[in-house]
Amino acid sequence: MKNYIIIISILLIFTVFLIIQRTYSIESNESAMTTSIQQQLEDDIEISSIEEYDISKSNSKIVLFEYGNKKGYAVFKVNYVNKKLKIIFVKSNILDKNINIIHTNRGNYILLSGNYNEKINYIVVNEGNTKHLFEVALINENFRNLYITLETIPRSLTDTMLNDVLVYNKDNKLVY
Repeated sequence: MKNYIIIISILLIFTVFLIIQRTYSIESNESAMTTSIQQQLEDDIEISSIEEYDISKSNSKIVLFEYGNKKGYAVFKVNYVNKKLKIIFVKSNILDKNINIIHTNRGNYILLSGNYNEKINYIVVNEGNTKHLFEVALINENFRNLYITLETIPRSLTDTMLNDVLVYNKDNKLVY
């Protein structure tokens, strides 16, 4: 009986290892990430530049890219075992208003993009009768429309709660 348990345990560990190897298959280099983004966009696009932004020492990173006259971003997760990546999602145009929750091993973060006329300093998310205020940081000066929360957000906040986010500038003036 003990031999069966040992054999089943070994097979289970081996299966998990194989699944991880297949799921995290993108090399952590610019060429592989660019190819992965191009495949996700299902377009014959030429990506001209790419920059990486690690999310608070977590297992996730944002990759900023340019193609044509557009700018976009992709979110990747990093596997610490084989140092390879898997793509979570791609946003092809940061000028379109978009809010995503990024789930990392260090907590959840809000990623906010859109065509705003001024710099954003914080956002307010409603959770029932509770209001959550989060400072945001501009990710990169060249990508002026992409912000991320500086601190983790409560796990209770969902994507649907982000539909009514209030966006403010440094003067507490409502931006959006």
